[in-house]
Amino acid sequence: MVKGQRIAFWTPENRFTTNEDPRTVTLVVTSHQTSVRARVSACPSGLAGCVPGGAAFTLPVPPSGEVELRFPLSSQPTTLDVQRRPFHPLYLAFLGCLVAALALLFDGEARVVAVAAALTGGLYFSQTLGQSRGLDVSGHLAHVQKIAQDGIFVQAQSCWECFHPPLYYLMASAFLGFTTMLRPSGATMLQGLALLLHCLCVPLVVAALRPLARGRAELLLYSALVCLWPAAVLASARLGNDGLLNVFAFGVLLFLAREQFLAAALAAAAALLVKDSAVVLVALVGCMVVFSSRNRGRPLWVLAGGLGIAWLVRVLKHYDPARMEALSSDMRVSNTFVNVAGFDPWAFVNSAFVSPWTPEVNRDHLQNYFWKTSLFGEWSYHFSLSPQFAGLLSVGLLVLLLVAAVAWWRDGRAVLPALSLFLAFAAITGYRLIHNFACNPDFRFVYPLVALSLGMILAQARGWRGEAARWVTVGFLGLSQVIFVLHWWFEA
Repeated sequence: MVKGQRIAFWTPENRFTTNEDPRTVTLVVTSHQTSVRARVSACPSGLAGCVPGGAAFTLPVPPSGEVELRFPLSSQPTTLDVQRRPFHPLYLAFLGCLVAALALLFDGEARVVAVAAALTGGLYFSQTLGQSRGLDVSGHLAHVQKIAQDGIFVQAQSCWECFHPPLYYLMASAFLGFTTMLRPSGATMLQGLALLLHCLCVPLVVAALRPLARGRAELLLYSALVCLWPAAVLASARLGNDGLLNVFAFGVLLFLAREQFLAAALAAAAALLVKDSAVVLVALVGCMVVFSSRNRGRPLWVLAGGLGIAWLVRVLKHYDPARMEALSSDMRVSNTFVNVAGFDPWAFVNSAFVSPWTPEVNRDHLQNYFWKTSLFGEWSYHFSLSPQFAGLLSVGLLVLLLVAAVAWWRDGRAVLPALSLFLAFAAITGYRLIHNFACNPDFRFVYPLVALSLGMILAQARGWRGEAARWVTVGFLGLSQVIFVLHWWFEA
């Protein structure tokens, strides 16, 4: 018998793999609640109603707060995912306070979109743990805890995510120090922080789209497109530095849309203290300055744009080699011309999800990978008909892109959204060509650039293109929300 490993269901260390030699492995699960939700790849002995790999089941917890599970050792590793019991009153109380605060702080269109974003992300927050859609949560939490213990200067080798800049982790450490006095549940509290940051993006998005939208209905619709984009809902309950990066990214785009270049440069610099992938924002600021000053004869701005692009290339070339060596060889891709420049629409629709960990056509085709990960990242859903709904959403995205391309060419030809899309794709392309790996580590920074850029383009559409943009956007949003509702109903 192997000594049991004690894990708490609300911490990120909730994935246990048995790979020792004895016939059984004992696992002790601790919880402060009377029951938790769990999903297993192989059933423990004596657990009625357990289906390997099936939907999550309720695991009762006795008054002692501990439940012991004995797993027979099989030829394959056995995984156990322990989840929070959904709809705990504390989470619902937090969500209610958040919605009330948003209704008081924001007004007009921002209030409506913020409440919708809080309810959508809040439902996801109340039903799932942050690590259910993120593999690196334990590293992020370890970085937060190390800053709390040792101060802001943490060695990059101290934990898996300790190479990141410190701004998010410093803020999260202070937030966690305060909230721990209320309830000692670190990962859950940081999920709440992610939801707060998600809501802070809303007024920035609305302000960026307001000058472009023809009326309140269009402003509400395209703001919702950005704030309820599938990747945004997923990130709203994910523990990590992406939420704070999104706040700065939307701030940069807002300032650039207003041609407030100094504020945009300061926001991009602050974003670099959150995550290295913010170099794309630095490059975007530099390039926009070049375009806006082209006819004014200011070579200094040309130099600024060149430095921004050079900085992007340099950071991509100097990505931590130790981390790259640790990645699985299964993530390697073949950088042929067809894979890099080609697009496979059939696979885009019929292979509904994409993962960097397994060889598949959506992963190998760079353009497929770029647009597919802007929807759900690297994750898939397992409820009945999820591939069909995801395929329909892929069709909706293709039509959305087509309408946006026509609208940009005929109605706006705005430089900012086109340039931000180009730089996001260039960054992913550069990362892949340099390292020959699928783009898992940095796909998330694509979301704010993609979503708000498309929203800007669609908001400028006129005539039949404007009508098409409205209907396609409604359909896209409706399908994405249906997927989340079905996920909550059947899987959570």
